[in-house]
Amino acid sequence: MAEQSTDSDPVGPIYHEINPNGDVLLILQKPRMTSFEPWDDNVEAQLPSFNRQEYPFEALPRTTRKGKKGRKNPNRLLEEPPPLEPLEPIDEIAIENAEPSSSANNGEATAAQAHDLPEVQMLVSSQHLILASTHFKKMLQSTFKEGKTPSSSADGPNYREIPVTMNWNPSALLILMNIIHGRTRKVPRSIDLDMLTEMAKLVDYHDCAEAVEVFSDMWVEKLRDSMPKRYGREVIMWLSVACAFRKSDVLREVTAIATMENRGVIQQMELRIPGSVISAIEERRLQSITEVLDLLYDLKEDFGAGKGKELCSFECTSLFVGCLALGMRKCGLYPRPEAPFLGLSFAEFEMRVRKIESLKWPYCRRQSDWEECAGPADLIQPTLDKVRGEMAGLTLEEIWGASGGELSDKRSLDS
Repeated sequence: MAEQSTDSDPVGPIYHEINPNGDVLLILQKPRMTSFEPWDDNVEAQLPSFNRQEYPFEALPRTTRKGKKGRKNPNRLLEEPPPLEPLEPIDEIAIENAEPSSSANNGEATAAQAHDLPEVQMLVSSQHLILASTHFKKMLQSTFKEGKTPSSSADGPNYREIPVTMNWNPSALLILMNIIHGRTRKVPRSIDLDMLTEMAKLVDYHDCAEAVEVFSDMWVEKLRDSMPKRYGREVIMWLSVACAFRKSDVLREVTAIATMENRGVIQQMELRIPGSVISAIEERRLQSITEVLDLLYDLKEDFGAGKGKELCSFECTSLFVGCLALGMRKCGLYPRPEAPFLGLSFAEFEMRVRKIESLKWPYCRRQSDWEECAGPADLIQPTLDKVRGEMAGLTLEEIWGASGGELSDKRSLDS
């Protein structure tokens, strides 16, 4: 029998006959166009802004040589520099070779779609559900509270009613039921990211990733070229997709972006992302910023005490310490910021640190024709490069152990 749909009555239920001989009636009581929360730009806007201090180096007197009569007074070099400009917040740091996410601010549109829809009923087969989903297996083979068997009569229905209390997208649930029941001609070969995210949440909740693997591979592959390059709404959506369907390459790519560019608060949008993934992303951000900060303050303390510059002149050491201290202040890193560094992404932090200048004293007694004293940037650069290299994205093995979270494995969310 063909699928039946009754939607003439706007307030009545919509009925889909997935299996004419079905023994389970799924009742989606409160369907929603969107089952997850919209991205909230206010969350990002309310994070504290790290300030930088613009030091007016150009205002310092120049030491250009002139004749004896026109020579600059050397005492002017010891005069008080002009007062520092007021602190100004850095609203945004441009990241090289990055493109903005096409749907970074889609909250209003998503919220507008999250309205209630008519009840949806689907007649399905319990055997198909049990084979495909451990969630349905538990529900149907026990006295699970979501399932109840009505008293049947000769003329009455002979199926079990399952009220679905989750606010699923009805189109996504219909796609899932068609896949589970082998009605593959009714399954779309391509879907957009919003529907893919709906499917990821559904599949993860019902633990049936293996049943949809052929189609999920197809959907992901067709959207791969449109994956985001900047942190935002789409990165979180792709993160949920990677976790639900165990896409290792997608997981590495989106977690690398999230680790580099999140500012201390990751909006999960009510998607089913394991807590271990969120914790690992935040831990890497904190560790990376802390490691570079430790280096900066160790250099400041050691070289301020003369360590490492024993063979250099007083002028050379002073210039090194001064450049480092002023650079840290200019970048908003002095006094030392404290963890969890809310409002500061590693990408922004790295860009600030790389702007610390290295002025060198040209007459240091340590210098020779082949050796030059190191400036702050020379000593900071290797650590920055090392830390950045360690911020590659997460792997399936790091999250789910040696098995890599195979689709046949049952794994729990830390929620």
